Amino acid sequence: MPKKYNLIFSVAAQNDLKEIFAYISAEYPQIAEKILDKIEAKANSLVVFPQKGRIVPELLTYNNIREYRELQEYPWRIIYQASDGKITVHAVLDGRRNIKDLLAKKFLHKLP
Repeated sequence: MPKKYNLIFSVAAQNDLKEIFAYISAEYPQIAEKILDKIEAKANSLVVFPQKGRIVPELLTYNNIREYRELQEYPWRIIYQASDGKITVHAVLDGRRNIKDLLAKKFLHKLP
């Protein structure tokens, strides 16, 4: 039986989810709940297969950063890191936006 990882949503990712919910629920409250459920279900799929997501291409082109991966629940991109028996979701981003700018705000100031 494969090892199960613990899933953690960082404070930043929790804030992303709150913003997504607030934005969508302003016009479509029932749809907002369903979207959050889909995002959380996709993230939960990582507890058994943490490496199933692809390396984030924008971070790969920035200094060859490979430790962050992503899953997509279109149009949302779930950015996470697997290490030490845990999966940490760092961000949930709208893939229709400028991802390079969003990643720069969230990650690049923390990275080597």
